[in-house]
Amino acid sequence: MSTTIEPATSLGQPRRGGRPRRLHALDGLRTIAVLLVLAYHVKLPGMHGGFLGVDIFFVLSGFLITSLLAKEIAHRGRAHLGQFWMRRVLRLLPASLLVIGAVLIWAAFWAPPLERGEVGIDALWSLLYVANWRFIATSSYFADDGTTSPLQHIWSLAVEEQFYLMWPLLLAILAAPAVAHLRPRPGAPADSALRAERTVRRRRAVSAIACTTAVTLAGVSAVLLAWRYDPTAADRSYMGTDTKAFEPLLGAAAAALVLRPRVQGWVAQHAQPLILFGLASIVAGVALLGGQVAPQAAYFRGGAVAFALAIAVLCAATSLSDRRRGLPLLLGSTPVAYLGRISYGVYLWHWPLCVWIIGDRDFDAIAALAVLGLTVLAAAASYHLVEHPIRTGRLCTARPRLVLPQVAAVVGVVVLMTSQLGGSPLNTVVPAAAAAPLPSATQGSEPAAHTILVVGDSVMRRLAPQLAQTAADRGLVIASAARGGCSALDVVVVDGSGT
Repeated sequence: MSTTIEPATSLGQPRRGGRPRRLHALDGLRTIAVLLVLAYHVKLPGMHGGFLGVDIFFVLSGFLITSLLAKEIAHRGRAHLGQFWMRRVLRLLPASLLVIGAVLIWAAFWAPPLERGEVGIDALWSLLYVANWRFIATSSYFADDGTTSPLQHIWSLAVEEQFYLMWPLLLAILAAPAVAHLRPRPGAPADSALRAERTVRRRRAVSAIACTTAVTLAGVSAVLLAWRYDPTAADRSYMGTDTKAFEPLLGAAAAALVLRPRVQGWVAQHAQPLILFGLASIVAGVALLGGQVAPQAAYFRGGAVAFALAIAVLCAATSLSDRRRGLPLLLGSTPVAYLGRISYGVYLWHWPLCVWIIGDRDFDAIAALAVLGLTVLAAAASYHLVEHPIRTGRLCTARPRLVLPQVAAVVGVVVLMTSQLGGSPLNTVVPAAAAAPLPSATQGSEPAAHTILVVGDSVMRRLAPQLAQTAADRGLVIASAARGGCSALDVVVVDGSGT
């Protein structure tokens, strides 16, 4: 989720050696996004719309990778997709492996016995970056039923990775041939004016193709978001790749537009009010689009699209602003930008800690502060000891591409751990609960003789701890398979807002 972007030529030049200057204000946007998600997951009062932090990440990711790819295509006539995907692997996989490994260790030793197999399967789907489809089928992102997976938040990374796979490929196929004839021929005389004119023409061609494609696909995705919305089961619409793709695509469209000199100049000139508009839109979105349980229906019927458009404007304005004054100076300040740089680790670690420390309890200030402190510590350690050294090639080898075999070996270890905990990826919670081994009350005894399997809804789930304590006094073990929201009747329950 962290990268660099070339600044506007009128606002600064790349560093020596041609390396683009890092825009710390964009790290500040990541900080806002991850703090919103944190506030939402620790159940901070008034932050029912904090899930919009994920939407900010999606738009920003689409904006950044399209900026880099489009400029590469315009400059070289093609994109090095292999290098791009390798950078993504080295950027995203090592940190996620740490979290998945930690969750698997927790599952092996401390998770309730009936949940261990499910966690193993969740880990496998997470490693394959298709976890969003797994959680759509097996759980709810918004309703706490007592079986929440510590890896459920990986759904958003799955959507991003699927976008990273398909969009660069599509962009290369459509845009590269269009600029091939605009490249100077080998041996042609060097003319600075002609070269500059060709560069502008190539950028315009790439901009037109990328923007048209992104807007068209985003429109289709936004229609699917509204069409697939079900107020009794919002997860399919919220977490589906097809219904969520409009957000990174709108970010991509904004990146394509600012390739044009006139658009770039206008955005740079009005950057401060545009940034203010974007930040105000975040406040308005959090206040208006969040429901008590799930997002308001307005989110799925145009609200998410309007919010993503505002964030796309915010990303473009922030990338082209004068970082030495005003809001960009605040967003790029050292503490704000630093938290943005480690925001990927913060996002990865915060949710398992929320599940382990807070669980299904309401907001507790001490527990929330514990989650925040441990999350920042874990994320900082991950960034400095693993993520940054691997990405720069300073861990175990001086060449980044040679780290891939080492990462692959770690993947193999994690897959082996998942095979020990999980079964077939097609399992669901109910079959896993029926097939999982039950704990025995005393060592060497038959589990069936001393173990009671408790099933039911949220009432039984809340009674399970007291039942377990009473049963322990009698030499028995309670294994709870109770699940909230498990209605005894086929009746759909909605709240006052229709969700």
